[in-house]
Amino acid sequence: MDGTPRRLAGYQWEPQVEYRMFVIHDPGAEAFAGAVPASGQLLLPEPGGVVVGSGGNDFYPAVTVESWDGAPPPDAGTWDAVEEADMHLPSGRLQAESVLAAYASPIITLGEPGWYRIRAHCRGRVEAGSRVGRGELYYHGVEEWLMQVWPVAR
Repeated sequence: MDGTPRRLAGYQWEPQVEYRMFVIHDPGAEAFAGAVPASGQLLLPEPGGVVVGSGGNDFYPAVTVESWDGAPPPDAGTWDAVEEADMHLPSGRLQAESVLAAYASPIITLGEPGWYRIRAHCRGRVEAGSRVGRGELYYHGVEEWLMQVWPVAR
C-alpha cells in the first residue's frame, strides 16, 4: 500500500429535509437534540453525528456518501460550498434521517467506533431555497450533496 487514501464504498440517499435540515448520525447515538445550523452553515456537529443545513425545505436532496480509509482529496467538481466537521460515531455506523426521525437510508457500517471527519460538498442550495418561496414541496433533487467520511485519530 502506498499510503494514498482509498475510497471504500459509496451510498446514494434522498433524505427528507424538514425545517431546512436533515441529520447524518450513528443510529446507536442519542436522538437529534434540536440544534439548528446558522444561516449558510452546512454542518453542525451534534453528539453522534452532524446536522446538515439545507437551502430548501420539505423536499428530497440527492446525497452521496463516500467512505474512505483516510483523508481524501476534495472532490474536483463544481460545488457552491465545502465544509468539514468531526463527529463521534459510537458504533462506527451512519444513517441519514429527517429531524423528525423518518429514516431515509439504510444503516451503513464505516468501521470501528470512534471519531470520523466528514467533508460536505454542496450545490443547488440557492435554487432549493427559491423553490420554498414559490411554494413547491416534496420535489426530488435540485440540491446535491457529496459527503466524504473517514476515520481520524483524536
